[in-house]
Amino acid sequence: METVMPEMDKETMLLSRVAVNHLFLSQFEAFRAIILTLRRRNPNLALSILQTIVANGGNFENVVYSSSCSSPALLTWLSSLELFQFDDGTSIWSSSITPEDIRLRVEFLLYIQMVSSRAVESVNGGEERESGEKDLKGLVRVLDGVMEVGLRRLKEDLIVREEREDEGGEGRVVKEEELEGLRRVFLGNADVIDVLCENIQRQIGGDLEPDDDSGLAITLRREERAGAVSSEEDQRLLKSIQKHVQIVHLDEMKQCLNKDDIDGVISHIRYLNLDYGVAEAEYRVVFQEFLKKVLSGKEGLGDAWHATRAKLLNIYREAMSSNCVHVVEMVQCYVS
Repeated sequence: METVMPEMDKETMLLSRVAVNHLFLSQFEAFRAIILTLRRRNPNLALSILQTIVANGGNFENVVYSSSCSSPALLTWLSSLELFQFDDGTSIWSSSITPEDIRLRVEFLLYIQMVSSRAVESVNGGEERESGEKDLKGLVRVLDGVMEVGLRRLKEDLIVREEREDEGGEGRVVKEEELEGLRRVFLGNADVIDVLCENIQRQIGGDLEPDDDSGLAITLRREERAGAVSSEEDQRLLKSIQKHVQIVHLDEMKQCLNKDDIDGVISHIRYLNLDYGVAEAEYRVVFQEFLKKVLSGKEGLGDAWHATRAKLLNIYREAMSSNCVHVVEMVQCYVS
């Protein structure tokens, strides 16, 4: 993306060079201090620098990342916080794009980076490092593909498009079956993945039909909310991530049921959401069997009754934590 820089006096030029030095050494606090100074002296220049960082997803050659700014995604997120202080922070994107749209896309990158970093750390810290590294390559390859989708979405609605058109190629498309290999990632990072799925839902909107992949539907959605879906392939991937996360949690619940591990089943309830592409019948099958086992102690006396009551309270608490009213209603349906 080419950015037209405003004319600079000697001191402003010096400040901009210092800012770039701090940026490439990932000294973000020092970089931020220079940006604040530039904003007073030359706000257009400060804005251009921040927009360039965010639009490129923090990806620049020869940046030396540090513990305080450890990845392009974190650099992008930190820069976006400063960018949103400008009234015209999204001026390089199409007029339909709001700061909230950019914030969601930036946070998407950050969540994927967090998950990828945790996956690497878990292998490096494990005992079976050699076999783990082999699996890690596959995981990171898929996560890198998801990251590419996030970067494409961040650049999708840029007004200046010449460089994008000259790049050639559309990048790697992650296939749905590849997501099946992320089971361990989904379970080991359940809280982050849950927030990621909510982020996806806010990006693509709640009015999408789960099984409608027609070109007409995508065109209409583009008109309703420009930038909500960058392409048919990217839309399908985002929806598939949500769907596969649900499939993994439901499958884990079934395995826990087979082992009579009621607490294990309960631990997955907070991650369920019936708006993420899995048929409601799949949830009902699990909940019916699960609550039947829990309620089997309801008619007992003494400790058995108190234990059942405590489990039901825990189930309701986890259902309410799911941020999905349908999950709560399903529990009520089988308990009442």
